[in-house]
Amino acid sequence: MSNLLPILKNRQEFEKHKGNSMLIDDLFNEHSPIVMYGEDKGAFIEYFPSKSKNEDERIKNQAIENLKKLEVPFQVQEVQGFKIAMAQHEYAAEKILDKNYMKKIASGLGSDSIVVGIPMKGFLVAVAKGKGEANLYGAIVQQYENAQTYPISNSMYYLVGGEIEMMGGKNQSGAEKDENGLIEILGKNDDKGKIGFVVKVGNKSEDELANQIQTAFQNILLHGIKDSKNFNGKIDFHISPEFNQLTTRLEERIKKMAKNISERGAVQIMGGLTGDEFKVRFFYGDNKLIAETIETEPVQLKSKSNLSEKKNTMTNTTKSEKKPWWKFW
Repeated sequence: MSNLLPILKNRQEFEKHKGNSMLIDDLFNEHSPIVMYGEDKGAFIEYFPSKSKNEDERIKNQAIENLKKLEVPFQVQEVQGFKIAMAQHEYAAEKILDKNYMKKIASGLGSDSIVVGIPMKGFLVAVAKGKGEANLYGAIVQQYENAQTYPISNSMYYLVGGEIEMMGGKNQSGAEKDENGLIEILGKNDDKGKIGFVVKVGNKSEDELANQIQTAFQNILLHGIKDSKNFNGKIDFHISPEFNQLTTRLEERIKKMAKNISERGAVQIMGGLTGDEFKVRFFYGDNKLIAETIETEPVQLKSKSNLSEKKNTMTNTTKSEKKPWWKFW
């Protein structure tokens, strides 16, 4: 099966192929493109159904190994003051799955951390993180919406060390399928070229909204830890009025989140790593500030003696001590 390869498909095709019991993976998460596995017959591709765990793994591993052997050239050009890498080849987009290839592109861009776009079949584009994401995102969306080949994704992918760490931008197919909510993560560069994050969230279920915020927060922190020199420590959450009313209960819950983030130690740890003030803000809509983190003594760094003195009145706080520093509820 020398022609067995991974094939990227638009997320909109997931239900159809899953219904046919095909072998499918997520590129990154449940909103990203899907990965199918098939033998390239030249005029068509013969896709593999899911069989057994061992057989599925064998097929996936063989497909990735075959992808690594494909010679896909790329060029690095200077555009508006920043470097941009582009690859055009039948399997250029799939090369995002090839860790060593992505590390070569990162080397060509002079950065271990890169932002990658795969808007359509046969095309991959990348810039160094902090060097032109806004320009890149606009181009990715335009190419996705006016694809000359098969449209794959209108999102950006943040890679560190050749591996996908985060997916940013609005995933159109994901938003269309979920009428109950949205989550959109975008990187925003400051005047120093460092990146902060803007997260738009909303869900008809308040508990699910809280889960979305926690998940996005965790992913951003993990990314920030791996590339702290390019992270400015700023995260802004914007709760969508389309999905959530600003009730007293929701407002108090958001304020508690900000308080917990401050006390868990994230403010101190991330501030030390990035060299910038770590700040998480919560907005309702575009600009109504609900809550923000502050510098405070982290709960997990308090002495045991202080905690034991208050153990009879701090049952909930004692339980929260067992949580990781990044988990705030």
